[in-house]
Amino acid sequence: MPQLLNSFPESRRKQATGRKSNFPWDDWLDGRIWQLSMAEDFIMTPSAFTTIAARAALLRGLALRLVETSRTEVALQAQRVSWEDDWRPFSARNESPSR
Repeated sequence: MPQLLNSFPESRRKQATGRKSNFPWDDWLDGRIWQLSMAEDFIMTPSAFTTIAARAALLRGLALRLVETSRTEVALQAQRVSWEDDWRPFSARNESPSR
């Protein structure tokens, strides 16, 4: 039977399981702005790397600003966000939905 929860539960994936990452995400997702280079920092296309970086940020509960600055480089910055604020109904936010 479905159950109504008072708050959103923590992800089971926060626990360290599986294989170790090839990237130092704790450093790169620390809030500072990082410029990363293909062949030096990652060995895939910048497009493929941005997908992996976005997933790493999401699993840590972070929002990620990310841009391909050239054909071989990306810049990224992670930010801590409060997801609960975003999930409140419009009536609880004192605003109406825009159409």
